[in-house]
Amino acid sequence: MADFGAIKFTNVKVVRTHKGGFTVLAAGKKADGSAYDLYVKVWSTATVEPDEIVSVHGVPSARLSEYTSKSGEQKTVAELHVGDATVTRSGTPF
Repeated sequence: MADFGAIKFTNVKVVRTHKGGFTVLAAGKKADGSAYDLYVKVWSTATVEPDEIVSVHGVPSARLSEYTSKSGEQKTVAELHVGDATVTRSGTPF
Protein backbone atom coordinates (compact mmCIF):
# COMPACT_ATOMS: atom_id res chain seq x y z
CA MET A 1 0.00 0.00 0.00
CA ALA A 2 1.33 3.44 -0.89
CA ASP A 3 2.01 5.75 2.03
CA PHE A 4 0.32 8.75 0.39
CA GLY A 5 -2.63 9.62 2.61
CA ALA A 6 -2.17 6.53 4.78
CA ILE A 7 -2.15 6.44 8.58
CA LYS A 8 -0.39 3.95 10.84
CA PHE A 9 -0.98 2.91 14.44
CA THR A 10 1.64 0.63 16.00
CA ASN A 11 1.25 -1.61 19.04
CA VAL A 12 -2.39 -0.81 19.71
CA LYS A 13 -4.78 -3.00 21.71
CA VAL A 14 -7.88 -4.57 20.15
CA VAL A 15 -10.79 -3.69 22.45
CA ARG A 16 -13.72 -5.18 20.52
CA THR A 17 -14.59 -6.84 17.25
CA HIS A 18 -17.53 -5.98 15.01
CA LYS A 19 -18.92 -7.01 11.66
CA GLY A 20 -16.36 -5.94 9.07
CA GLY A 21 -13.50 -5.26 11.46
CA PHE A 22 -12.57 -4.25 14.98
CA THR A 23 -11.84 -1.29 17.28
CA VAL A 24 -8.41 -0.52 18.74
CA LEU A 25 -7.31 1.65 21.65
CA ALA A 26 -4.42 4.03 21.02
CA ALA A 27 -2.90 6.66 23.30
CA GLY A 28 -3.25 10.29 22.26
CA LYS A 29 -1.42 13.33 23.57
CA LYS A 30 -2.92 16.81 23.97
CA ALA A 31 -1.01 20.05 23.37
CA ASP A 32 -0.62 20.50 27.14
CA GLY A 33 1.09 17.10 27.37
CA SER A 34 -1.77 15.21 29.03
CA ALA A 35 -2.78 11.82 27.63
CA TYR A 36 -6.15 10.61 26.41
CA ASP A 37 -7.64 7.39 25.01
CA LEU A 38 -8.22 7.29 21.26
CA TYR A 39 -10.59 4.63 19.91
CA VAL A 40 -10.15 3.86 16.20
CA LYS A 41 -12.52 1.69 14.16
CA VAL A 42 -10.57 -0.52 11.71
CA TRP A 43 -12.21 -2.01 8.63
CA SER A 44 -10.40 -5.23 7.71
CA THR A 45 -10.99 -8.91 7.03
CA ALA A 46 -8.16 -9.79 9.45
CA THR A 47 -9.15 -12.14 12.27
CA VAL A 48 -8.22 -10.67 15.65
CA GLU A 49 -9.27 -11.24 19.24
CA PRO A 50 -9.90 -8.70 22.02
CA ASP A 51 -6.73 -7.82 24.01
CA GLU A 52 -4.41 -8.62 21.07
CA ILE A 53 -1.67 -6.10 20.29
CA VAL A 54 -1.56 -5.23 16.58
CA SER A 55 -0.30 -2.61 14.14
CA VAL A 56 -2.66 -1.08 11.58
CA HIS A 57 -1.83 0.74 8.33
CA GLY A 58 -4.58 2.07 6.09
CA VAL A 59 -6.64 4.93 4.69
CA PRO A 60 -8.00 7.34 7.33
CA SER A 61 -11.51 8.76 7.37
CA ALA A 62 -13.73 10.44 9.93
CA ARG A 63 -17.45 10.79 10.52
CA LEU A 64 -19.83 12.31 13.03
CA SER A 65 -22.09 9.94 14.94
CA GLU A 66 -24.99 10.69 17.21
CA TYR A 67 -26.14 8.48 20.06
CA THR A 68 -28.09 8.61 23.30
CA SER A 69 -26.02 8.13 26.45
CA LYS A 70 -27.09 5.87 29.32
CA SER A 71 -28.39 8.97 31.10
CA GLY A 72 -30.63 9.81 28.11
CA GLU A 73 -28.53 12.71 26.84
CA GLN A 74 -28.01 13.18 23.07
CA LYS A 75 -24.29 13.10 22.20
CA THR A 76 -22.39 13.80 18.99
CA VAL A 77 -18.88 12.42 18.58
CA ALA A 78 -16.27 12.38 15.82
CA GLU A 79 -15.09 8.86 14.96
CA LEU A 80 -11.76 8.00 13.36
CA HIS A 81 -11.84 5.06 10.95
CA VAL A 82 -9.08 3.21 9.08
CA GLY A 83 -10.22 1.54 5.87
CA ASP A 84 -8.49 -0.87 3.49
CA ALA A 85 -6.29 -1.74 6.46
CA THR A 86 -3.23 -3.95 6.59
CA VAL A 87 -3.01 -5.52 10.04
CA THR A 88 0.13 -7.08 11.50
CA ARG A 89 0.85 -8.99 14.67
CA SER A 90 4.39 -9.93 15.70
CA GLY A 91 5.69 -8.63 12.36
CA THR A 92 3.47 -10.98 10.30
CA PRO A 93 0.64 -9.64 8.13
CA PHE A 94 -2.78 -11.27 8.57
